[in-house]
Amino acid sequence: MTETIVQGVEMFAAGLVHVIGWIGYVFGMFGSGVAIVILSILAIPVLCFGLILHDYAARTAGPLVNRASTASYFYDS
Repeated sequence: MTETIVQGVEMFAAGLVHVIGWIGYVFGMFGSGVAIVILSILAIPVLCFGLILHDYAARTAGPLVNRASTASYFYDS
């Protein structure tokens, strides 16, 4: 259960960073540099939250979460 919740939150954080990046790209096409700076600042806490959550999950749930991470999923299968 913990593994599923952690994976879901990690995927949400990664998706949010991706969306913020695309919004920044669209604003960049229209020449709004201020919007890019604001969106970049918004992306930093989301990335930090994802990293902190992943570290916490790896410490508490052990091998289950490590095995569920993207890298080990691809290398093990």
